[in-house]
Amino acid sequence: HKKERNQSRGTCNDSQSRQLSFAEVMQLVQEGKEVPGVTKLDVHASNQSPTPSQMERRRKPWETSPADTSFKKKEKQQKEDGGHVRFFSRFSKLNPSH
Repeated sequence: HKKERNQSRGTCNDSQSRQLSFAEVMQLVQEGKEVPGVTKLDVHASNQSPTPSQMERRRKPWETSPADTSFKKKEKQQKEDGGHVRFFSRFSKLNPSH
Protein backbone atom coordinates (compact mmCIF):
# COMPACT_ATOMS: atom_id res chain seq x y z
CA HIS A 1 0.00 0.00 0.00
CA LYS A 2 2.86 2.39 0.74
CA LYS A 3 4.21 2.00 -2.79
CA GLU A 4 0.81 2.86 -4.26
CA ARG A 5 0.56 6.01 -2.14
CA ASN A 6 4.02 7.15 -3.19
CA GLN A 7 3.22 6.53 -6.85
CA SER A 8 0.09 8.65 -6.55
CA ARG A 9 2.32 11.52 -5.38
CA GLY A 10 4.48 11.14 -8.45
CA THR A 11 7.46 9.34 -6.88
CA CYS A 12 8.37 5.92 -8.22
CA ASN A 13 11.63 5.27 -6.36
CA ASP A 14 11.59 1.96 -4.44
CA SER A 15 13.84 3.39 -1.71
CA GLN A 16 11.11 5.91 -0.89
CA SER A 17 8.44 3.22 -0.68
CA ARG A 18 9.92 1.72 2.49
CA GLN A 19 10.21 3.43 5.82
CA LEU A 20 13.76 4.33 6.86
CA SER A 21 15.08 3.44 10.29
CA PHE A 22 16.33 6.14 12.64
CA ALA A 23 19.94 4.99 12.06
CA GLU A 24 19.48 5.28 8.28
CA VAL A 25 18.04 8.78 8.60
CA MET A 26 20.91 9.80 10.90
CA GLN A 27 23.45 8.45 8.42
CA LEU A 28 21.89 10.42 5.57
CA VAL A 29 21.86 13.60 7.65
CA GLN A 30 25.48 13.15 8.77
CA GLU A 31 26.58 12.59 5.18
CA GLY A 32 24.72 15.72 4.07
CA LYS A 33 22.39 13.79 1.79
CA GLU A 34 18.69 14.48 1.34
CA VAL A 35 16.26 12.36 3.35
CA PRO A 36 13.55 10.94 1.07
CA GLY A 37 10.04 12.15 1.78
CA VAL A 38 11.15 15.29 3.63
CA THR A 39 10.11 18.58 2.08
CA LYS A 40 12.93 21.13 2.06
CA LEU A 41 11.62 24.59 2.87
CA ASP A 42 13.21 27.70 1.41
CA VAL A 43 13.11 30.05 4.39
CA HIS A 44 14.95 33.38 4.44
CA ALA A 45 15.13 36.13 7.03
CA SER A 46 13.28 39.31 6.19
CA ASN A 47 15.11 42.62 6.50
CA GLN A 48 11.83 44.51 6.76
CA SER A 49 10.90 46.25 9.99
CA PRO A 50 8.37 44.35 12.13
CA THR A 51 4.73 45.26 11.82
CA PRO A 52 3.08 46.85 14.85
CA SER A 53 0.90 44.63 16.99
CA GLN A 54 -2.80 44.56 16.15
CA MET A 55 -3.84 43.16 19.54
CA GLU A 56 -4.31 44.98 22.80
CA ARG A 57 -1.74 44.19 25.48
CA ARG A 58 -2.92 41.58 27.97
CA ARG A 59 -3.29 43.04 31.45
CA LYS A 60 -1.27 41.64 34.34
CA PRO A 61 -3.20 40.07 37.24
CA TRP A 62 -2.33 42.95 39.56
CA GLU A 63 -3.59 45.45 36.98
CA THR A 64 -7.07 43.93 36.95
CA SER A 65 -7.43 42.74 40.55
CA PRO A 66 -9.77 44.72 42.86
CA ALA A 67 -7.32 44.01 45.72
CA ASP A 68 -4.71 46.06 43.87
CA THR A 69 -5.21 49.18 46.00
CA SER A 70 -4.95 47.37 49.35
CA PHE A 71 -1.69 45.70 48.26
CA LYS A 72 -0.20 49.04 47.23
CA LYS A 73 -1.17 50.57 50.59
CA LYS A 74 0.58 47.76 52.50
CA GLU A 75 3.63 48.01 50.26
CA LYS A 76 3.79 51.79 50.75
CA GLN A 77 3.49 51.43 54.53
CA GLN A 78 6.28 48.85 54.63
CA LYS A 79 8.55 51.13 52.59
CA GLU A 80 7.85 54.04 54.94
CA ASP A 81 8.56 51.90 58.00
CA GLY A 82 11.68 50.38 56.50
CA GLY A 83 9.94 47.04 55.92
CA HIS A 84 10.52 45.91 59.52
CA VAL A 85 7.13 46.58 61.11
CA ARG A 86 5.60 43.36 59.93
CA PHE A 87 8.48 41.22 61.24
CA PHE A 88 8.64 42.89 64.67
CA SER A 89 4.88 42.77 65.18
CA ARG A 90 4.92 39.02 64.53
CA PHE A 91 7.99 38.55 66.72
CA SER A 92 6.39 40.39 69.66
CA LYS A 93 3.29 38.17 69.42
CA LEU A 94 5.47 35.06 69.66
CA ASN A 95 7.66 36.39 72.49
CA PRO A 96 5.63 38.82 74.64
CA SER A 97 8.63 39.45 76.92
CA HIS A 98 10.49 41.32 74.14
